[in-house]
Amino acid sequence: MERNYVPKIKQTLSNYQHIVRGARLANSIVVKSVPVEVAELDKCEESMLWELHYGAMLKYRQRRAEKAIAENYPAISLLDLKIELARRILQNCRFCERRCGANRLAGERGHCGVGSVSRYSSEFLHFGEEAELVPSHTIFFSGCTFSCVYCQNWEIAAYPDSGRVAGGEELAKLIEIRHLQGSKNVNFVGGNPDPHLYTILGIIREVES
Repeated sequence: MERNYVPKIKQTLSNYQHIVRGARLANSIVVKSVPVEVAELDKCEESMLWELHYGAMLKYRQRRAEKAIAENYPAISLLDLKIELARRILQNCRFCERRCGANRLAGERGHCGVGSVSRYSSEFLHFGEEAELVPSHTIFFSGCTFSCVYCQNWEIAAYPDSGRVAGGEELAKLIEIRHLQGSKNVNFVGGNPDPHLYTILGIIREVES
């Protein structure tokens, strides 16, 4: 088991170091460059969206392998498609392993307690991770899908309505500022970030660098 994982860990760390040095594009940038050939995402049936997603992911993997990127971002990208799919999933939520099916867009709350709007407790440059990762821009989301007895972030995890609204443009600007201050990455935590996937994708779309 250990022998199988070591090469994967080494490869992941190598890819990460290349991205930090600017020798390779982050996947979050590549996914913005993959075009999706459709006029309006919100007019498509969900089954059609998943078909488009399958085809776009093939292009994404090829582009990532070739380390290529379009000079200009397309009108509708794979990231836009993922955001639309995430919005649809909010109506029958299955972001986490509990798959509770809450219609969060209609105001229902599942086990995590997170509604249709994400909130975050704090964000800062974190120096407590492994040496390769620091400084890490850490964003603590409110709410969680777990119920850990010895939760060290109980005030955050157990109160999904606490903190500030996690607006895409606001946090994207904070990410860019922290990057100028030396952050090597963005670390979405909390509580676990699963219930906030739709928000995280929206933040990624707004980040320019």
